Amino acid sequence: MEEDYAISIKNYLTKFKSMKNIKPLGRKAVVTGSGDAFAAATVIEDASDGRFLAMDPDTLLRYDSDLPIIIISASGRTLEAVDVARKFHNRNMLIAVTGNSDSEVSRLSDQTLLIPVETQKISGTLSFLEMLDALFRLAGLNVKFENRKSSERFNHPCFVGSSSNFGVAQFLSLKMAEIFGVSSEYFRTGQFFHAPIFSMRNREIVFLSSMDHLVENYPKEIFGRIVISGTDNPFSNAFWGIESMVNTMIETGRKTLYFLDDKEILDISSSVIYK
Repeated sequence: MEEDYAISIKNYLTKFKSMKNIKPLGRKAVVTGSGDAFAAATVIEDASDGRFLAMDPDTLLRYDSDLPIIIISASGRTLEAVDVARKFHNRNMLIAVTGNSDSEVSRLSDQTLLIPVETQKISGTLSFLEMLDALFRLAGLNVKFENRKSSERFNHPCFVGSSSNFGVAQFLSLKMAEIFGVSSEYFRTGQFFHAPIFSMRNREIVFLSSMDHLVENYPKEIFGRIVISGTDNPFSNAFWGIESMVNTMIETGRKTLYFLDDKEILDISSSVIYK
């Protein structure tokens, strides 16, 4: 019987539990990773006021620093994560945030924070919240959730967020590609109004915000649809965004994830990103 991934993701969200017993790092650090992991790094950079610095692995591999390096990789097998671990092993303090304790990234690191990855096939879809949870605790920040609005149905959205919600906007845009094969954009709120807004006539704009004064008085006839998430909390917005995508899957009868269906592109992607 074909697995219903919409139900799998929905069940995961109801069972999510915050990680405990993670000792705060107590100093500045570099956070690196690819895909969802880099989106999580972007969230913590803003949430920590720059104490945890997000750096793309490609940049980090050309960079020297004496700061601890937090390497995020759900699989522990991503090519760039392994390269970073190899370069900085025995040079910097390395902390691996991964779902694979047997991976080379974990073995080369001084400390491993093991995140639960229940379903390997969709670990990239499900692990973002665990990554974020571990990073917040390493930074000594409170992990909290707020009441969320009811889920929406997304069609062709553009995600807009300020501060730590920019990383969430990035994550949700990645999920639209993986789950639906749909291209979407993500922007910081201030940058959005400089040029991207001119490509948004008749488009769906999703603001990750409790209420942004810039959008309160938009003439609704210009834009196809404006959605405001109702909270500034990055955890709540990530949950709400994924719930909305699951709701869209259920309403449209989609049970599979696009990235698993498109074998040709999946083969290309996997050959490039995995060791």
